[in-house]
Amino acid sequence: MTTIDNNSTVVVSFGSNTKQKGDNVVEAIRWFCGLMKDARVSHVYETAPVGSGTAPYANAVAIGCTDMCLQSVTKAAKEYELVHGRDVEARRNGEVPIDIDVVMWNGDISRQQDFAADFFQIGYTALTRNQEC
Repeated sequence: MTTIDNNSTVVVSFGSNTKQKGDNVVEAIRWFCGLMKDARVSHVYETAPVGSGTAPYANAVAIGCTDMCLQSVTKAAKEYELVHGRDVEARRNGEVPIDIDVVMWNGDISRQQDFAADFFQIGYTALTRNQEC
């Protein structure tokens, strides 16, 4: 994986809307924490579906420090999603086995719509103290 010279702070959103949604989020958090240093994680909470989805979501937010670059973290997250069932068929059926998005990188918002959403703000608000690497 590509690295950079300094630690970067990454804020990630996790979500799932399947029957095993809570377990899926917890498993993804464990994976994420294995990539990060000093990771802190919100509690897992439920939110209403966004858009055309019909099933409620389990969500969480994590903040961690990494020497990986943004592209490597994003690529690893999307590979994790695919391995854990986030494929074309799941998308067609409105199922989200796991969704992992880098919402902030070194204090910059990379996904403005996610940043503003309740599914992110609930967890992020719980983690906003002393998060610098």
